[in-house]
Amino acid sequence: MAVILLLLALQSLPRVALTGTLHSPRVKESSGIAVSRAHPGVLWTHNDSGDDAYVYATDLAGVDLGFVRICGARAVD
Repeated sequence: MAVILLLLALQSLPRVALTGTLHSPRVKESSGIAVSRAHPGVLWTHNDSGDDAYVYATDLAGVDLGFVRICGARAVD
């Protein structure tokens, strides 16, 4: 699955760039990605819909580092 991030050009015009690929077979439709504050070099993502309350870890090269179930949370789309 390709990860596309929006970058702002100097003139504040949006530009799209393919920056990487997530290699986890569990991530079917990434709905967002965040940089870990606690673990340098780790990104967290979650599926858009049809999944339970999990977040998935990847490194900056898109390598699957595992997942965490968020107990007490519901995945709502």
